[in-house]
Amino acid sequence: MNRIRKLTGITFLSILFFFSISFVTFLCQINPLHYYKENENYKLEIGFPFKYYYQFFVNDNKIPNSGWIGKNLIYDCLLTWIFIAGIYYIIKKIKK
Repeated sequence: MNRIRKLTGITFLSILFFFSISFVTFLCQINPLHYYKENENYKLEIGFPFKYYYQFFVNDNKIPNSGWIGKNLIYDCLLTWIFIAGIYYIIKKIKK
């Protein structure tokens, strides 16, 4: 029971961390520190380290094209979970 509780806590923390990272990458895309050049097309890419969502405009269309890369989304989720689990176990080991 205690092991299931730990895994649930780690999973919950990794979900929060994943959403936070995704939100930060989204904010950096909608308000970039650099300005787009006049001839550069707008594009939106979300995901770190793998881009799993993208949105872009073709020519002068007003409707954006978008798509998901499901494989990259799973990789990002898995890497986040491994990262948080590793930090959790390192902290537990240091406390002992």
